Amino acid sequence: MPPETAEVAPPESLGFDAIRWLEAHGVNARIAPIGSSDFELCLHNPRLYYWTRRIGVMIPLRYSKALNRGSWFHARAEFFDYDFAEARRHVLARLEARKAELKEVCQSLGKKPVFTAITLDREEKDCLTAISWFEASATLPVIDGKSVLELLQAGHFRILGRELELSYEHPHFSKTRLRTAADILLYHEGQNNIWAIDWKTTSARPAVRLAICPNEFQTQHSLHILQWLIDDGVLQKEYDLPDNVTIGGMIHWAFLKPTIKLCGKDRPFHWASEGKGKGVRGRVDQEDGKWKTATGPLEGALENASEFATFEEALTDLHKQTGKKPEKVHYGEPSVDYFIARCKEWLTATGEYDTPELVKERGAFPAVGRSITGGRTLLDNNWTEEYLSRLSLVYGYATCPACPNHFPASASGLIGRDQELHPLARLFTYDATRWPDTIRKANFLVGQFRD
Repeated sequence: MPPETAEVAPPESLGFDAIRWLEAHGVNARIAPIGSSDFELCLHNPRLYYWTRRIGVMIPLRYSKALNRGSWFHARAEFFDYDFAEARRHVLARLEARKAELKEVCQSLGKKPVFTAITLDREEKDCLTAISWFEASATLPVIDGKSVLELLQAGHFRILGRELELSYEHPHFSKTRLRTAADILLYHEGQNNIWAIDWKTTSARPAVRLAICPNEFQTQHSLHILQWLIDDGVLQKEYDLPDNVTIGGMIHWAFLKPTIKLCGKDRPFHWASEGKGKGVRGRVDQEDGKWKTATGPLEGALENASEFATFEEALTDLHKQTGKKPEKVHYGEPSVDYFIARCKEWLTATGEYDTPELVKERGAFPAVGRSITGGRTLLDNNWTEEYLSRLSLVYGYATCPACPNHFPASASGLIGRDQELHPLARLFTYDATRWPDTIRKANFLVGQFRD
């Protein structure tokens, strides 16, 4: 017979007896790798870091519109150099896989069909919205008349990776690994250097958001890891690069998130007019970049066709022939392509959004912006010292004994943008005996790490 195991006594503190209690209930901590987002979490709420990064607690079906749409934006941006139709096929294939995953989770949690349907519909809307944001923003002229897509597809760049995970073992932080991710990693053949591209969607003015990028932990972490990988010859060997390759830097692209929604306005449409006084009706459609007017009797077929270069000319002609001002008539289902066109108008303050206030705002603060943190920043001792200080803080929390009382609790991050309490707030109690039962009743998952 197997030896009897002593029953673990309920903990009297949040120290080592709490570790033993949690382990006895299948809740085990790990030494965590250090990622780009860990510093802010460790700085503002170490206890939340403990639960999410050391224990790996995950809340099934927890939803954040900002994070979800940001993720889908990155998914579309990953295929920045693909033909738009092909890029969409790749992203929509991921959408179907994600919807299947969500459906399975809903079923495992016993959710009702109506809840599942709402969840899947929301996921699809977020994906289509993010695709539209990217395709509208990335094609706008931003620097010297060139768009983001044109700048990144310049002939001197070679793509080394997309959504590329980078990892490094540093001898001074030897208990764990340092990890980061490059949305796009490029090699500039003319300059013999490497550039990391980072996409950011923002509700703030892009210029304001970009102003803090050079001093963020993510930027410091990414550039140092890239430099250390070059120093060790890892990137040269992996991507067949010259031995003397250097760091070009990190380029952040910030995209303003449109506040408009994919809706009935984005259905296909034509302009129609029925002039009973003149006995003439007609419509205006756009075909092959031209605006075409067709007219005829009230009860007969539309035959008399005219072609115009501009939308205004076509509507003026139809109004003249029917004697009644044309009206927009929508039909069918909302279309991503129509939404993209409307997003472009919103981003550039044109068309429907050509208002004095928005024209002034876009003139002063463009909807797309760029920030460059050059590789020479690594030579700034103060910048590097600050990074190593930040890294040491995270390293301490990542590798110390996983006693809960080593991770001070804070209210920071426990109230979301939607003004809802973070689900893990119920684990911010001082009675560790209740934690395993709380995890079980709330259907939290443990040991779920997304590094």
